[in-house]
Parts: sequence; C-alpha cells; structure tokens
Amino acid sequence: MVRISLALAQRLRGGLAWEQLLTTLGSLPERPSSGNRALVDLVALLADATLTSSGLINRIGPALIRSTGLKVVGIFDARDHQLRPLSGSVALKKLRLLAEDDRLRQFVAAKIGRFTLATLRAKPRSTSRLVVADLTDKNESRVLVAVADRPLAARDARVLHLAVNLLRLRQKNWRLQGNLDFLNRQFSALTDRVAEGLIGLGPDLSINLWNKNLQTITGYRAKETLGQPYQQFFVVPERENWLKELLTVSRLAGGRFQTQLAILAKDGLVRWVELSGAVLATGRRPPEQILISVRDVSHLRELEGRKNEFISIATHELRTPLTAVIGYLSLLDRQGANLTDPQRRFLSQAKLATGRLSRLTEELLWTVQIQEDRLMFKMAPIELESVARKVVADFRTSAENHLLPLTLKKPLFPTTVLADADRLEQVICNLVDNAVKYTPSGQITLDWRQTTNRQRRSFVTLLVQDTGLGIESKQLPEVFTKFRRLHQPETIRSFGAGLGLFIVKSFVEKMNGAVTVTSHLGKGTTFAVTFPCHPPNR
Repeated sequence: MVRISLALAQRLRGGLAWEQLLTTLGSLPERPSSGNRALVDLVALLADATLTSSGLINRIGPALIRSTGLKVVGIFDARDHQLRPLSGSVALKKLRLLAEDDRLRQFVAAKIGRFTLATLRAKPRSTSRLVVADLTDKNESRVLVAVADRPLAARDARVLHLAVNLLRLRQKNWRLQGNLDFLNRQFSALTDRVAEGLIGLGPDLSINLWNKNLQTITGYRAKETLGQPYQQFFVVPERENWLKELLTVSRLAGGRFQTQLAILAKDGLVRWVELSGAVLATGRRPPEQILISVRDVSHLRELEGRKNEFISIATHELRTPLTAVIGYLSLLDRQGANLTDPQRRFLSQAKLATGRLSRLTEELLWTVQIQEDRLMFKMAPIELESVARKVVADFRTSAENHLLPLTLKKPLFPTTVLADADRLEQVICNLVDNAVKYTPSGQITLDWRQTTNRQRRSFVTLLVQDTGLGIESKQLPEVFTKFRRLHQPETIRSFGAGLGLFIVKSFVEKMNGAVTVTSHLGKGTTFAVTFPCHPPNR
C-alpha cells in the first residue's frame, strides 16, 4: 500500500482527488498483482498533466481494458443526440456499429447531462451489459460507452467510477486552463498596448507583470524579470527603500502613490520615470498585488531642469533690486508724517505689491529646490497643535478684517508628530491663507481627527475647513499642480502664481505625511493634513 501510494505521488500532478484515490487504492496489497499494477498505471495516466485532451482520450480505452473486465471501451461525441466515435480500444468502424444501438442512442438522448454512470442490458435475456458514463462538460457533450460480457464486478465498477470522475476533473481542468490562457493572452495584448510601462508585484514583491513599454524604458525583457525580486531590475541609485517609503505614503492616501524617481537602466544610463501606483491589500497580510504605471519623463525632466535653472537665476537677480525697493519704501514709511494722504496711499499700495512680489520670489525658489530635491528638513518631535495655534494667531487680524471667524478647536488626543517646524508652519500658513482668500463670507475652522490603520499605527489629522467658493469635482485632481489656479482673479480677494498648494503637498510628503482635499462647489473646502503620531505606538 505505502509503496504504491508513493509511486502515485511521484507521478500525480495537479493535486487531483487525493482522498478519493487513497480510499479506492486502500485495499491494494504492498506487492501489486498485474491487475493492480494496471490500475496504478490507469490512475497515473488520468493524472498525467503532460497529456492533452486528445492524447488522454486516445489512451484511456486500452488502459481501462487492462485494469477491468471490460471488453470494449469507446469515447463518443454526443452533440445533437448523435453518437460519433472519437477513440477507443477497438477500431472506429466497430465503435460506429456500437453507436447504432437504438436503446443506447435513446438513453443518451434522454439522459445526457443528467447522469453519471448507468448500465444497460445489451439485449433481452443477454448477460452482456452496456456501461454508459456521462462526460458532459460545459462546452462538450461526450459519453464513455463500455461493453462487458457479464455484470460488472464491484471492484471493476469502483475502478470505472474512479476513472470517470478523474476524466471529468481533467476535462474541467482543461476548460479552465483554456479560459485562463485566453484571458492571459487578452491581458498581455491589452497591457502591451498601454502607452506607459506596467510592473506588477506579488505578495513577496517578486515581479509578475512586465509589459513591452517597460522593456523599452529599462532595457530588460519580461522573460528576464518575471518571478524575480523587483530590486534586481528596477534599480533606484542611493534609494534602496524607495518602495517601502511609497507604501508608507500609500497607507495615508487610500492605497495609492505617485512620485518621480531616477532609475538605472540595463544600458547603464539613468532615466527619470514617473510612478503611479495602487496597492491591493486585505486584512493585515502583505499586499496581495502592487500595480505600478511607469512613464519615462527624462525629456520632460531635462526641460524642467532648464526651466528651473532660468527661474533660479531670474529670482536671484530679482532679489537684490527687490530688497533695495523694500528698504527705500521702509525709509519713506518712517517719514509718513511728512507725506500727503495720496502719497501715503501710494506708499501702501507699493508695499503690498512688493510684498506679493517677495512672496512670489520665495515660492519660485522653493519650487526649484523641491524639484531638484535640494531642500533640507530638520525632523524633530513637534506639537502640531502649538504650530496651528501660532498660525491662527498670526491670521486672526486678517480674517477679522474680512469678517471671517477663525476658530481652532481643542484636540482630545496628543498631536505630537515628527516634522520640520518651519516647513510645518509654512504648510498651515498656506492652507489658512487660501481659506481666507477663497471665503467671501462664513467661517474658517481648524479641527482634528485621529485614526488607526490595520497595523494599529495611529495618525493625527489637521482639518482646515472653510465655507467659501468650493472647487468643482472635475478640478480636484489638479488642486496640487504647480502654476494652477482654479478660480478667476475677479472672484477672490488676492491671487498668486498657483504654487502654494504644490508647496504644501511637497512639504507634507517630504515629512512622511499626506494631504487630501474634499470640496463642494459653493459650499466650501476641507484640506486634511495627516501625519503618523510620534512615538509610533501612541
């Protein structure tokens, strides 16, 4: 028994009906007879995954003859209630004679698809039997017909029943495999026609998708990469933990992330790519699938570099005369008592204009430094509430001048986060300043929210809420794009270059946080800035 089971285990592929096989073979002796050896060969034949459907059909008839007391075995196509021989233990000419039996044809026509195994008496008062097994599958109507010269012995009936069940399993497996192959071909054709590169990672972070466009970008072919660790073929110099960092960001952004990275291609050249990814995960297990869209932005990055170089030179050249103008205006302001009312009004307008120009210069410099990754962040534990309180105090007068109540609610939980104090203050300043600019009437509220993810990591969120103009839903994806203004200048109190929210998003993400926006046109907007609590287990 043990020896036979081990032999079967070595030959079986695909894990078909183990319990049933062992139950059926449980009575076999340790040293099998020729009949039992034929049974072992039959089961191994039925479980041989290398055989095609036609190959198995051609060999099943003779194998059943050797392992049972059956005299003839044939496989028939039973579509349209007609029996057409496909293969068997005898010549097809003899199987055609068998298919002409009226009782057999009537039985198959009436019962096809509704029975498993049946026995018919060949002729009245005859000891011969016709054994009919239904092999009908979703797309095929087939029957196995066997001839026995006497009623089937119990052992032969069990063997035939086992063979029929395994054959049905194999047919179902072929159909499913065919459907899977078809879907794989469709999926490959679809992904190869996508304009961007696509990379898919499984739970162990090995590559399971690599389309042709990604081959163009990296130089690596799919057959080189599939099943291999992603680090071998998607190399980011000096940032070994780039994926871990993006997965951390994705937990704060609903399982999505977007960034630009410099990767090392197969030819040794560095290429800039833009990654847009989605993480599919359930429960606390590792991600089931990570799908990343990869776009080559090397050319755009080169153009961006030239533009940044121009902006950097221009803003530095502006700074010197602008500083001089601000200084002269300050001197004039000190002589305010000697100025006429129109002169004081002109001076006030000049100070406002130079202040706006100074802010624009600073924002342009920050933008260049962000894109060239030249900003340094001094990360330290900070009370987010304290920074928010300071910003509210700074903006209270401006809000009251526009008849806007500015309220900071008291958090009911600790708000300590790991961040850069100056950058964090700039983030909240930009959001509150936006709220004042885009709220003609109503109020501005800073509120708090605490959340916990599946890994029991706590996060603190600062909500900056206004009752202002709001943003159309189709424009929300563009909110954090640089040089993008979503409202006409005449609808707001003041306007800038459209860099404030780009700087907010960049600063927050550099500090391992996330910022999101929700809005309803005409009802107001809420910006949510989220950071992991510090220490992490809080």
